[in-house]
Amino acid sequence: DEPTGNLDSRAGADIMSLLQKINRTTGQTILMVTHDAYAASFASRILIFKDGCIIKALHREGQSPSHFYSQILSAVSSLDQ
Repeated sequence: DEPTGNLDSRAGADIMSLLQKINRTTGQTILMVTHDAYAASFASRILIFKDGCIIKALHREGQSPSHFYSQILSAVSSLDQ
């Protein structure tokens, strides 16, 4: 739950990179709950919930973190419409 919430941005990015490496090298699934689109952009797949229901699934599929971050922001901004 919010693994980077109390860290400075550099340490947060280091932790997210480490989690990403663990996932890739061991094949272990990592479940993270966050409201932080930047932290979510390190994932290979994210599920967006609203009112307790999954309303959207996003897959990274080779995108850079910055492109996936933009995709996440776009998906989240459409929730209020």
